[in-house]
Amino acid sequence: MGTEDFKMKEMPEVSRMLRTGYVIELDEKRYFSGWRAKRICTGIVERARYFSKMGQAERYARQKLGFIGLRIHICRVCWTLVETESLEDSWRLIKEKGDAVRFSTYEEAKNYQRENSLWRTTMIERYTFREKDVSLAA
Repeated sequence: MGTEDFKMKEMPEVSRMLRTGYVIELDEKRYFSGWRAKRICTGIVERARYFSKMGQAERYARQKLGFIGLRIHICRVCWTLVETESLEDSWRLIKEKGDAVRFSTYEEAKNYQRENSLWRTTMIERYTFREKDVSLAA
């Protein structure tokens, strides 16, 4: 099977690992994944609890994670384009109108890459963007 034939819907375990949406970041690169024995569990973004809308993630954080001193960020996990020559250093994202281009699906990113003749200079990657800080009052 060639890379062009790859379809994420044909591989449900891969699409679960590469999903998009909103997650709750509790610490630098540590994301809320659930509860165990009345304790908050965090982990990498692939194991985080996902929400389809920012409002859902924010409501959940305010209702269930309202602990004093806990810094909460709502992050969007989506597909973006990265300059291939920047992989050695820090990633440089492809920007449009001053902001990184973001896509909900891999196919959208691939189409944008093709339409703008960026397939030789960019790579499609999943990236986590901080969208909102949630302030919780005591």
